[in-house]
Amino acid sequence: VHISTISVSGEYLSDAIFKRIEFRESDYDIGQNWQDNTYVRGKFMAEHLVYKAVAEGLQARIMRVGRLVGRRSDGMFQREMQNNSFYSFVQGLMALDVLPKRVAGIPIELTAVDECARAIVLLRSAPDPVYHVFNPFALELRELAALLKHRTMPEVSAAEFEAHLASRLTSVQPERMATVLELWAMAKTQPFNITPVARSTCARLAELGFEWSEPEV
Repeated sequence: VHISTISVSGEYLSDAIFKRIEFRESDYDIGQNWQDNTYVRGKFMAEHLVYKAVAEGLQARIMRVGRLVGRRSDGMFQREMQNNSFYSFVQGLMALDVLPKRVAGIPIELTAVDECARAIVLLRSAPDPVYHVFNPFALELRELAALLKHRTMPEVSAAEFEAHLASRLTSVQPERMATVLELWAMAKTQPFNITPVARSTCARLAELGFEWSEPEV
């Protein structure tokens, strides 16, 4: 059982960056921008080795895991949480007072680590070669921000947001804002037009008596 990441889907097709497309369990190399990120590149190449071994007779399953967060059972998060990129993003998000309109509606998928582990155990002997193990009940960025800030955050233009970022950098530790700055730079230069889906995996899990929990809002 190989643990991969749903991030192998990439964000866009290299030769058709504005085309919107779903990334299913049966997909692998669809021309996405998998080379852009070192972590994703390693996971993509690892899947290639698994596929090659399967072709030579190995019995294997690939589990493309989503964005892991704390346990559903008690909210416990990982040790050394400051090393978790999503935790860093949340810290930066909480330091903001506005959101850019262009990304406020993007889906933020959050997969509880204990539910993810239980799903993988159930799927380890299932017949399909690849599963997308992430919670399909995603929150929009504006919803996540509202939960964190306990209020609806105003949505502004790109220029207004960059002015706000500049002002926050004068009063907030730069390392707290680093992940937000990185993601905003990406959002300005590349589209997010590939959507991972898990319909086949969810159907298989339902047969096994498992259902993902909806986020508590």
